[in-house]
Parts: sequence; C-alpha cells; structure tokens
Amino acid sequence: FDHKFERQIDCQKFCAGLRALRFEGDPELLFLRLDVDKIDEVTLDIIDPDAAKLWMGFRMWCVKTFTDEKTMINELSRGYGCASRDAFVTNLRRLGWAGESGENEELLFEALNLHDKQELRPNDLTFFAVDKRKFMKARKGMQEAVKLKTHAAQKRTLMTKARKDFKAFLKKKF
Repeated sequence: FDHKFERQIDCQKFCAGLRALRFEGDPELLFLRLDVDKIDEVTLDIIDPDAAKLWMGFRMWCVKTFTDEKTMINELSRGYGCASRDAFVTNLRRLGWAGESGENEELLFEALNLHDKQELRPNDLTFFAVDKRKFMKARKGMQEAVKLKTHAAQKRTLMTKARKDFKAFLKKKF
C-alpha cells in the first residue's frame, strides 16, 4: 500500500491496495471507519499497532546494523547478493535481530517481497535509504546536543573555578 514508505496513505491508495487484494467489502467505507481523526489518511499504527511496532523496530534495526542495502542483503545471504526466504529467516537472528516472538521473520520477508519473488535483492529494501538518512540526521542532532551540553558543562566548571579564584583573591586582599 505504502510503496514510498511515507508511513501513511490516503483513501485513494488505501482503496487501490484493497482492490488489488480483491477485498470483497467496501474499501471506502472501511477507510472512513479507520480514519477516526478525519484527516484523510491512515497509518499502520491505526490498522495494527503490533505490526507497526514490529515494522518500525525492524527498519530501525536495519539502519543501525547495516551501512546500506547491498551490505544488508550480502550479510543475510552470506555473500550471494540475494536472500532467499530461508536465508533471510535464518540469518536475521544470527545477525542480531531480536524481534518479539521469533515468528515474525517470515512476515517481514513478505512485507519486503513486494514483487512476489523467491528472493530479496538490495533494490527490494526501498525503505532503507530514506530511514538511513533520517537515522543519520537524528544521530547528528544527538551528537550536536551532547557537544552543546558538554560545552555548557565546561563553561560552568570554568565559571565556578573563576568565582572560587576571585573569592580567594578577595580574601587575600581584605
């Protein structure tokens, strides 16, 4: 449904996705029932909070663990350049994925397998580049915040020392 990984979809995309799945109900009515905020968009959090938590956790683990899509697939396939379902499922745990129940690796493979192939390739990880940029930007922001805090702490230490030295000077003088 959300092929651009924007984390929300409007009614048109939602209905098109349901029609592609041959949904037998009324997709517009279902959308209206899910769009409780009436902002003409729904998110995975609204539809399935547990799946949203799994999906976001997996995506964040990927960008923290691997430098890029190619490296990820090479690690998951042990160097073959494409990861079969079995390789994906087996190697996620080996590489440190600690998903909740241990049964979600197949679901993750299916979520990534948008073209219904037998294997995943780097270009199937379309979320990766977007999430990596966001992750690196957030990391840079955190590093800058730490630098600012460190600088402020150093300033306070210098001020305290200067105040102490000045008091000592005044005591000597008077």
